[in-house]
Amino acid sequence: EYRLSAAQAGTAPAGTAQAPITGAQAKEIGDISSPPVGPEEFRVRAGSVLEVRPIYPLVRQLERTWPVRVTEDAVPAFFSQASYNAVAVAGALATALLGLSAAFAVSQAVSLYYIPSRSMEPTLQVGDLLVVEKVRSRLGVVPARGEVVLFPPPERLSDLINSQEAKAGQGAPSSRGVGGSTLFVKRVVAQSGDSVAVAPSGKVTVNGGLLEGRDLCAAEPLKLIEKLIADGTGKGSGKSESSEPDYRGDSGGVVPEGRAFVMGDCSDVSVDSRVWGTLPTESVVGRPVLRIWPADRAGFIADGL
Repeated sequence: EYRLSAAQAGTAPAGTAQAPITGAQAKEIGDISSPPVGPEEFRVRAGSVLEVRPIYPLVRQLERTWPVRVTEDAVPAFFSQASYNAVAVAGALATALLGLSAAFAVSQAVSLYYIPSRSMEPTLQVGDLLVVEKVRSRLGVVPARGEVVLFPPPERLSDLINSQEAKAGQGAPSSRGVGGSTLFVKRVVAQSGDSVAVAPSGKVTVNGGLLEGRDLCAAEPLKLIEKLIADGTGKGSGKSESSEPDYRGDSGGVVPEGRAFVMGDCSDVSVDSRVWGTLPTESVVGRPVLRIWPADRAGFIADGL
């Protein structure tokens, strides 16, 4: 509430600078300039001294003996109720849009991934929750040897999984199948130009050297991976993969341009490039960089062979 001091009250002469006071937030007591600007606003002469007291309760720290005197130029600008509501709505909308934009930007850079299988044990275990970095994939950075990558299943892998599920369902196609949202996680063990040979046992030689450390988990007694390799897998199929070599045997083959040979750290249970051929590097959608759950195993995901 504002009161003009007797010395300063009165009609402002022509040409005198005037300041608006909003009637919605301050009730004038005393003389004001004429005519009023509107039903919620009047003007006082520049340099006026005002007696001010709050019209809403204050916290204890701000209470004092009211009213107090202030000069007109010390009074902050006020908004009418309609203006205040408009500003509040605009601020809320701006905050919401900013939040949505930030969330979208973050989703394009990182995402979360849950480990559903044993193929990357002991590096990644069932139930691990990972933070996946997607920036390098969006920029077209080719994954290096030793990097752990996420990718949707190539056509041959999808066909293989669907056929295995159909057999398990006594010939009926699985209602689950492998959808477009399904992602797999493996480690790059060879890049384009590398020579790769897959032995009947599942052991892999890269550029003449035996790839050590792929048997990092307990052996699978049924040796299903060896059976899949013996069935004629390890060679891509389809028109887009017609140049894919057969990596089985001592001579093996050379990884084509734009492709990578990937394997799971637990090779005895991992259905990987030994079975369905190499992975197009353009299919890589992200790289796991951080495990955030379980808490006792939280930490960065190590690259390397």
